[in-house]
Amino acid sequence: MAKAVSIIGTAQIRNLALSMSVASSFEGLPNDLVSMENFWRHSLLCALSARHLARLIGRCDPDAMFTAGLLHDIGELIIFNRMPEQAKQALMSVLDSGEEIPVHEAERQVMGFDHSDVGGELAREWQLPSLLEECIAHHHDVAGSERYRRETALVHLANILALMAEVDSLDPLDVPPFDPLAWELTGLASDCIEPAVREAQAAILEIEKLFTSKQ
Repeated sequence: MAKAVSIIGTAQIRNLALSMSVASSFEGLPNDLVSMENFWRHSLLCALSARHLARLIGRCDPDAMFTAGLLHDIGELIIFNRMPEQAKQALMSVLDSGEEIPVHEAERQVMGFDHSDVGGELAREWQLPSLLEECIAHHHDVAGSERYRRETALVHLANILALMAEVDSLDPLDVPPFDPLAWELTGLASDCIEPAVREAQAAILEIEKLFTSKQ
């Protein structure tokens, strides 16, 4: 555990434990819709990437960005829990689409809203800090953010970097497109992609090894 703390960070371990505790309330999720292991792996990859980017630009709190990345998709759990048939329909439309539309766009086509809308509303209900609320609500819609535009842009970038890490690709064509506004708001350039992806992959691999060795 000491090594895990050194990799993730003390504050982030606390946030991860809190987030997993919250997620445990969404019991009975259909197994054919979502794997909690995959959900948390993506969330942690996004959190690690968001923290990495925050340290690069030096104008955002890395701890806060880690938490925002960790919680960015929390709305998905509610949709899977409360609207499993619609969630399945949205996922099937993604798989059947020749154009490989993003999940949030498929959710909007099926339900009229997406997981970021639900997550933002949940953040308001939980009275989470406004920075987290905005990052969760607008990580697919950077232009819609108002008070925390740079932080929201970071989570948007980190989410796509996490997807790259998952599919082990540095090709932007293998993942949903980056919003050009996110690059503009953060002042980052595409040369940050490879080191961010590789660092997140190395960290998640080390973490998985540590927890697997304890079983």
